[in-house]
Amino acid sequence: MDLLSLFQGADRYQNVFHFDNNYGASVVMHDFSYGGKEGLFELAVIQYMDTGGWAITYDTHLTNDVIGWLDEAAVATHLLEIYELPPCELLVEQDYFREREERWDGLLDDSKVTEA
Repeated sequence: MDLLSLFQGADRYQNVFHFDNNYGASVVMHDFSYGGKEGLFELAVIQYMDTGGWAITYDTHLTNDVIGWLDEAAVATHLLEIYELPPCELLVEQDYFREREERWDGLLDDSKVTEA
């Protein structure tokens, strides 16, 4: 496990973890995170890219969203679950962003938009 980044300020916190299976986690606490105002953490499962970047993934059996309102013990439990996921391929950054753009274009297609 690699701890890639750590940011702590007076009112915010972020830690990014990278595991050998090409998954990781972004753990945050700030006023706009789920549970942040109560001193609790929010965790996102992330998948690494071929360029070293990462993106939140919603495609694991662990969750299809971020997980909020976590204490330190719950964060540790989720980190272990992510660590134990079967290895995945690195995302190809160029493909990842092209697919997202195509998805948005499909959502914003004028023929699919109805006026009120």
